[in-house]
Amino acid sequence: MAIDNCLVFRSELLAVREALDFALRFETSDTYILTDSKSSIQYLKNWPKIPEKTGQEIISLSQKSRVCIQWIPSHVGVFGNEVADLLAKEGSALPSAASGELFASEIFSIHRAKANSTWEVPSERE
Repeated sequence: MAIDNCLVFRSELLAVREALDFALRFETSDTYILTDSKSSIQYLKNWPKIPEKTGQEIISLSQKSRVCIQWIPSHVGVFGNEVADLLAKEGSALPSAASGELFASEIFSIHRAKANSTWEVPSERE
């Protein structure tokens, strides 16, 4: 997984958490979160084994109401999805606050990227 993919995954999880937090402010019996991030849904399906804070917060929030997190295809005219994608793109250009916690996949990707960038290319004489 490339560093950019890790950041996208983290951003998708943060978006799910924020959407859930926002939706739960209203007194409704059912909450539906629509996302085009299959990786986030797959990750959250392993809820008893989620080691990191954002995933745990999503699980904790989802126990406050009946919550359904549903996958939707991206860019197919689902109301609000195009606006969400545009806002996400604009948000990605903003400076990000340090979250203080990295996923294992992010740590692996950072180390792999550093190793690849420092890999010595043999000289022409060899």
